[in-house]
This record gives sequence, C-alpha cells and structure tokens, in this order.
Amino acid sequence: MNFALLGWNGLRSDEHRDWFRLSDLIAAAAATGKPLTRHQVYMAIRDLPTPDRRYGHFRYGRAHLEAVIAAALNHDG
Repeated sequence: MNFALLGWNGLRSDEHRDWFRLSDLIAAAAATGKPLTRHQVYMAIRDLPTPDRRYGHFRYGRAHLEAVIAAALNHDG
C-alpha cells in the first residue's frame, strides 16, 4: 500500500465514516457562511439524544448535522 497517496483521511479511515465529530458540526456551520460558536452548536443540538462516545469522540448523526446547519442558516450574526 502506498501511504503517500492515501492521505491523512485515508489513514484514519474517514472516508467510510457515517458519523460526525463536534469539529465536523462546527465546520458545517462555518461552511454556510454564518459560523457558530461551540456553545451555539451545543444549543442547536440540545434537544436531540446524546450520541454514543467512542475513542474520545461523540458520534453525532445526520440529525445533529441538519440541526446545526438549520441553526446556522437562521443565525443573524
């Protein structure tokens, strides 16, 4: 296997991941052009169930991502 061509995400097996880290949620909000703080992201997902935690990361799902994007789009800042 040529690790130089695989890249960082390939080494971490991120291309097959079906869950999101908190940093992914924050980045998704920033990608809308209306970035949210970590606290605002937590407020956007507070009513959703707490996800499983593995290897130091909460595994947020598609519903969490959609809630954060909706909150960012409705954010006036």
